[in-house]
Amino acid sequence: MMLRRNILCVCSILALSVTAGCTTNVSGGEPVPQMRFDHVEPFMLTVGGVSVQDTHRPAADDVADELPTPPALALRRYAENRLKGTGYSDTMYFVIEEAHVTKNTEKPDGKVMKWMGLNDSDKYSMAVVLRLYTQDVNGRQSNHAVLNFNRTATIPHHYSLAEKELEKLKFMEMFMQDVDNAVENTIRNHGWLASGTAADPASMPDLLRL
Repeated sequence: MMLRRNILCVCSILALSVTAGCTTNVSGGEPVPQMRFDHVEPFMLTVGGVSVQDTHRPAADDVADELPTPPALALRRYAENRLKGTGYSDTMYFVIEEAHVTKNTEKPDGKVMKWMGLNDSDKYSMAVVLRLYTQDVNGRQSNHAVLNFNRTATIPHHYSLAEKELEKLKFMEMFMQDVDNAVENTIRNHGWLASGTAADPASMPDLLRL
């Protein structure tokens, strides 16, 4: 089932994440939630188990830790909760090959504005590569599915700290929605979804809402 396409209000994310007790406080602002996916309805797969592997190596300019939940951590939690085996002998591999986030300062048009530093913005760029495949007990592997994701978010410097954190949350939420849609399409197209099973189409939104 495809998840609902609409992007949820960040306030909804805040509500459930705060109750989950996994937050980071910002000075003078509301608690900033992390993505956990504890209660997401799983996809039941035609494998015995799922091996989640993180092989990416952060570059020197990586700023993933500036996000409420770094992408690699969010992806690990997502895969561990969203993908479940149903007792078959094969193993599915969910490999995080790249999870890179960079930040660059963007200047406004106009010499005076640039010189004064007015209306500067931080542009976050995310590049993620995932690899999904199955392997049987004899080591034979299925065709590999390589999923590429690229997203950007621009956050003005004049935003308050709380506003900046909310923008980062929206950035991560849209990214994980992209991931979930792509993963669902992949497991369906490869025949990895167990017959007669399907995740509740409202499961991901329900995770982020009381």
